[in-house]
Amino acid sequence: MSDVVVSVVESTTSVTVTDTDVAVSVVESPVTITTATAGPQGIQGEVGPANTLTVGTVTKSSDDTATVTITGDAPEQTISFVLPRGLQGTQGIQGIQGIQGETGATGATGATGATGAKGDTGETGAVGPTGATGITWQGNFDAEVDYVNNDAVYFDNSSWFASGNPPVGEQPSIISTYWWPLAIQGATGATGATGSQGPTGPTGATGPTGATGPQGSQGPQGDQGIKGDTGSTGATGATGPQGEQGIQGIQGDIGPQGATGSTGSTGATGATGATGAGVVAGGTAGQFLAKLDATDYNTTWTSTAPSAGYTSVVKHLVRNSTGSTLYKGQVVYITSADGVHILVSLADADTEATSSKTLGFLDQDLVNNADGYVITEGVIENINTAAATAGNSVWLSSTAGEFVFGNAPAKPANSVYLGVVSRANANNGAIFVKVQNGYELEELHNVSSTSPTNNQVLTYSTATTLWTPTTITNGMLTYSTITINGTAIALGGTVTVLATLG
Repeated sequence: MSDVVVSVVESTTSVTVTDTDVAVSVVESPVTITTATAGPQGIQGEVGPANTLTVGTVTKSSDDTATVTITGDAPEQTISFVLPRGLQGTQGIQGIQGIQGETGATGATGATGATGAKGDTGETGAVGPTGATGITWQGNFDAEVDYVNNDAVYFDNSSWFASGNPPVGEQPSIISTYWWPLAIQGATGATGATGSQGPTGPTGATGPTGATGPQGSQGPQGDQGIKGDTGSTGATGATGPQGEQGIQGIQGDIGPQGATGSTGSTGATGATGATGAGVVAGGTAGQFLAKLDATDYNTTWTSTAPSAGYTSVVKHLVRNSTGSTLYKGQVVYITSADGVHILVSLADADTEATSSKTLGFLDQDLVNNADGYVITEGVIENINTAAATAGNSVWLSSTAGEFVFGNAPAKPANSVYLGVVSRANANNGAIFVKVQNGYELEELHNVSSTSPTNNQVLTYSTATTLWTPTTITNGMLTYSTITINGTAIALGGTVTVLATLG
């Protein structure tokens, strides 16, 4: 039997087998399966019985040994492989490609010899062993396909073949049980310089404020309950008989009026009574009077709020300088100040400028240049909340000055939480106000991103403790160091990897 050489290379390990004797050598090279070059063909002999050599199983060894087993007798034999799987070493720095040598000159063609006499037909030589089974290309990897031995697929920018029958759903990788690499993607060239950012276009003029819709009509008053029956009056006792009226006597003559007596002397003035309790003396401007205990009139001046239960309402005096009338229940934000007054205008969720400084709800109508109050915390009453249910969240609307119930406007509108509906009613609705403005990513303390551009992602630096933008070019990220099992490894250059974007 002639020698058969099968070379199987798995990632970084090559196994060379000759017949049933095994020699193992380690070769850093991509996966390949080759057969040795056949020698010159002998004289054709008589046709012998055909021999079939079938590839059986290709499995991993439990240690670092390799074996090849041929079972059965000709013409039906099976060859099986048990291959070691070495640990993957650290990727070395790619060497500089050598200069290609010059092609040597083609030698002269020798003269054609005379045709010899035809020899006798020799006996048929033994049939050589069947070559290794080729791979079956299956295209892109599909996690729902049941792949079998020698199937090959494309996955994660590399090609792989199945060694055995992998379970459905097992993804090809260098640590998978049944998938072995055929070709691993090479390093990507350096990323070109990023072009300069174009100038920002001018901000468009703000559109006019829409008219305030009419107030809804008051709902009908509920029917009055039926008054209960009045209890019956008890019986009146019997009245006794009236006595007979006596005979009226004759009226006598009016006597003469007597003379007026002299005026008596004025009596002595009585002693002055004790002074009654009044407001306690003292106090300063802005203080109020508080009761100290259960004793009547025991009070004092204080600047500390009393502890009695009540709902506080925080209001701030502002001025309307918009040129138009603002109405009670509209949401406003701080536009500026004039040294004396806080100036406000209608808030709007569509832009950062008109939402980030949202102050609260107007507590009354304000004509232009009039002063009034804005409720920033507490209950605002007598507004229309008929479209809501008590307990609904209240958010700033994309319509200037308005608000919506339940959910914030869809992005990219800014999310500004205004409070919660405490009473749902068309005319006597109420909202507990508690303004909480949302934040853009660049407003966070540990994010440094003043001029973000397209296709950037955030990466973290332990040196600065900041998240900063990194540009992705053609779906690639470039690194000069990588971390493996918690250890940072300098690459001696850069490695560009494919970035998967959501």
